Amino acid sequence: TGLSPDSLMTFDDMKIFAYPDTFTCANIEWPVFVRITEYDKDYNKTRCWAMVTVHDSTPPTVVGKDMDLMLDETGLAMITTEQLMDSATVDGCGIDTAYIDKNTFTCANIGENWVILSVADIHGNVGTDSVLVNVTVDMPVIDSIADVDVTTSIGVCETTIDYPLPAINEICGIS
Repeated sequence: TGLSPDSLMTFDDMKIFAYPDTFTCANIEWPVFVRITEYDKDYNKTRCWAMVTVHDSTPPTVVGKDMDLMLDETGLAMITTEQLMDSATVDGCGIDTAYIDKNTFTCANIGENWVILSVADIHGNVGTDSVLVNVTVDMPVIDSIADVDVTTSIGVCETTIDYPLPAINEICGIS
C-alpha cells in the first residue's frame, strides 16, 4: 500500500534500518533475530524484532576443463575429478564433493566422449558441467626388419623372396 499501518505515512517519509542486515554461510539454517528500527519524518523511533532463517539454494558454479587422454599399453586410461575441474569452480559456502559419471576409458571409447562433472556444496545443492574427453591411442609400433639380401644365378630373372613377418605392437587391434 505504500503506507505504514501504524502512522499512515508514506514509506518515502520513513527510514527503516535492520541489524544485522547482512548474513553469511554461518547463518544458514539457524534463526537469526533481526532488530528493525523505524524513524518517521519527525525522527520518532519504533523498534521491533523479526526472525530470519537463511537458506542456501544456490548450486555451485562448475567449470570443467576439456582434456586429451591417451590409452596406456594395456588399452586403459583413467581420469579423476581434479583433472576435469577448473579452479573457477566455486561455491559461496564451500564445496563438499565432486564426482564424474565416467572415469575409465578403453579401446571402445577412442574419440570424443562427454563426461558430466557434478559438484555438491555443503548444503546439498548440485551444479554440473559437460566436459569433453578426447581418447586417443599411440600409433602401432613396428619392429624394424633387417635388410634382405637376395643372390641369384646369372641369367635367372625370377626368384622367391621370403620376407620375415614384422612384429606389430598395437593396443587396440589392427585394421
